[in-house]
Amino acid sequence: MKSKKDGRLFIVYSGAGSWTPFYSLGLLALEPGTDPLVASNWKKSEQPLLQMDEQAGVFGPGHNSFVSSPDGAEDWIVYHATTDSLDGWNNRKARAQRVNWNEAGMPEFGKPLSLDTAIVAPAGAGVIKAEHAMKAGEQLEFDGIPATFDTEVPLLIHYRNTSGNVLSTELIVNGEKAATPIKLMPTKTDQLGYAYTQAALQQSDNNVISLPAALAGLEIAAIEIPRYEAENAGAEGKAEATENPFASGWGVVELTPSGEGSEAGEGDNEEAKSASAVQFMNIVVPEKRDYTLRVAASNPGEQAAKLKMTIDGDKTKTVEVGKTDRNVFVPVAVTVSLKAGVHTIKIEAVSGNLSIDYIDIAG
Repeated sequence: MKSKKDGRLFIVYSGAGSWTPFYSLGLLALEPGTDPLVASNWKKSEQPLLQMDEQAGVFGPGHNSFVSSPDGAEDWIVYHATTDSLDGWNNRKARAQRVNWNEAGMPEFGKPLSLDTAIVAPAGAGVIKAEHAMKAGEQLEFDGIPATFDTEVPLLIHYRNTSGNVLSTELIVNGEKAATPIKLMPTKTDQLGYAYTQAALQQSDNNVISLPAALAGLEIAAIEIPRYEAENAGAEGKAEATENPFASGWGVVELTPSGEGSEAGEGDNEEAKSASAVQFMNIVVPEKRDYTLRVAASNPGEQAAKLKMTIDGDKTKTVEVGKTDRNVFVPVAVTVSLKAGVHTIKIEAVSGNLSIDYIDIAG
């Protein structure tokens, strides 16, 4: 690998028996400005940079490669590891985590993370840039957008409008025009604007979203679908991610009540009060404004349940989830003010057993 800071070269290699839990990653660093063909110019790290962590349940991390985040701003390491010290060559699963660089210009990988640990997504993840779309006449087509069933999703458009006027544009999804045109406010030449709308997707691996490519003063920079799947978030306490064929993604997170509300009943023991929760650590919004958070939840119980959202560890919102049939997910919404950047949203069931499918973010 090569440092983006000063161009220094490194070789990361796997060491120890590949069938043992001691399989790990070592590092050779080339002295700056020296000949890489001279063996003595390479310095070997005394300790592995990535090795087994029994407490996290990660064994034999090795066989790595390096990639950049979608926006090119971050370095990531991809490697495999097992979950048991006796796995040998079996049960190897791919993992990824961000590479940090210390003040000395050396890479730091940190400890290997368990499969249950939620991580912040790579910078630029989920953003489909216009350069990867296809120009078809006067339209810019973003294809290959999947949906497991017919659904309406939030759509965030990144654009520049240097016309000096509010532009009204058509959104076309799978050849059908959306009922309401999108209004794009003017921006400066070096400034991105952001517009939220809804897109009706079909059950398909290849939905196509089309936007104007030849409107004077308008440049579409990217699109993204700000839907965050619960099964890919961090499960806490008794919360459990389970497969569900009726879900938006591959599954849902099952929540048991925290016991905070009166509906939890008197005499709750400590186990009942140990809250299960699902934590979304990578909710990204582009600018400061009010946003609507829509949580898709299923409540097959005998009565209405309550769901609590905690935003960035301090702001809380509690909403009621009406009774539903099993595997029917209904959106419950709250409006919150968020600053531009990354946010954490934690969801708990105050009362009732709830299945959480996803969070949609709309501006």
